[in-house]
Amino acid sequence: MGKIVAILWIGAILFGGFWFGYYQEGANSDITIDMDTKLSMRGQPFQFKFDKLYASGGKLAVHFDLRSRQFSSEGMLIYDTTAKEQIVVFDAAKIYMRTPFDLVDKSDCKPAETMLLMEDEDAERLPDSKVIAGYRCHAFGAKQGSSETMKAWFTYELRLGRSHVSLVNKLLRMKSEGGKAMLFGEDSSNEKPNQCSGFDYFPFPLSARFAAEGAQISVEVKSISRDKIDKSVFEVPDSYKEVPPDEMPARMSGGQR
Repeated sequence: MGKIVAILWIGAILFGGFWFGYYQEGANSDITIDMDTKLSMRGQPFQFKFDKLYASGGKLAVHFDLRSRQFSSEGMLIYDTTAKEQIVVFDAAKIYMRTPFDLVDKSDCKPAETMLLMEDEDAERLPDSKVIAGYRCHAFGAKQGSSETMKAWFTYELRLGRSHVSLVNKLLRMKSEGGKAMLFGEDSSNEKPNQCSGFDYFPFPLSARFAAEGAQISVEVKSISRDKIDKSVFEVPDSYKEVPPDEMPARMSGGQR
């Protein structure tokens, strides 16, 4: 009996090691998210739509569609946390802008489910739940007086793994001048930047409605894939021309499609 127990114990260790390694590899593997996300600002004649998010290693890319009276273009936001640079690519004008970013020091941590696009301390978990893109999600909400400012659905079933946790941490700790840069970043004067710790689940909403500071944001995730991402997703086409940040507005006005 002792030998059988020993064999089972050794087998359990080997299988457990294989399972943990495979699961971690799966969690850390490339991730592609198909979504329907819209961002509009009160008084601003433009609207952003985001339909794909890619994450691989220390890089993240978001495909967007920008519409305004002066300029409309699809493009890509690319963040490279290793090179510490962010790139904005506009397909209509075949131009791109490259800017460096630094990181603010780690400070107080917030729960992962209340970080991205949510700074309302009154955000709380609600009893509602539903399945989105195959994952069980739980509701979180926030109110300002009697008005609901946020209703979002997060999942604890979609694990990220260490590489993506590190990626998210770095993006949320980016320094930026004059407030947040695009979807990520903190004001450089902020002494307590958002930074997530002690989590291994997806920290972004799979479905959400936000109303804050004159902005309206909606998020609807359609599907999530772990297929390998081609490295070209994070690269600028050779035919595109780099433009200095101060020249970007003028170049954009000439890139109407």
